[in-house]
Amino acid sequence: MTSTGEARARRPRAASPLSVGMVAAIAGGLSGCVIDATVRPDGWCKLRMIYPLISNQTTVALEKRRFNSAHFRVAALRLRGDGTAKVEAGIDDVTKLSTAQVFRAVTVSRTREGADDRLTATFRNAIPRTVKDEGKPGPRINLTLPAPVREANWNAAVSGNRVTWSFSLVEFLKHPVIDLSVRYAAPAEPARRTSR
Repeated sequence: MTSTGEARARRPRAASPLSVGMVAAIAGGLSGCVIDATVRPDGWCKLRMIYPLISNQTTVALEKRRFNSAHFRVAALRLRGDGTAKVEAGIDDVTKLSTAQVFRAVTVSRTREGADDRLTATFRNAIPRTVKDEGKPGPRINLTLPAPVREANWNAAVSGNRVTWSFSLVEFLKHPVIDLSVRYAAPAEPARRTSR
């Protein structure tokens, strides 16, 4: 198991027009955000996420709308007393993550590489910038795969079939594009039943 260096350089695609206020809100939502995701061999994904609330005037109904998608099923969403929310959801295909408003700047792909599978999550930052607060935490993303991890980029921590990426907010927001990529053993195909 290895952890390779930073993501390969890519030319950022044209960003969708976002207001400065919206980008600031997205940055606030990334500060201290913790994502725990478990991906099954068929791409179904169980998601648990704790994230800072953009507004203290929000409601459970408003927050659920941010996850509204034909591919998402929100099992629970709770506003917590520390200004964060916790959501638990199922996604029928992890590559459809961007169909929810809260993940619209994220593209997920799954590809086969020989005997392995690769999952890549591309985060696009419409307005890369420098944040002054060096100590402010950025997102932490924990991903559990259906088979042992071979390698992951961005100096991720790898243990068995689990990979964790951790960023400071300064580091995460200064890049126009961040590719989080992990290669893992392709799960064995289920044995076919034979009639007797």
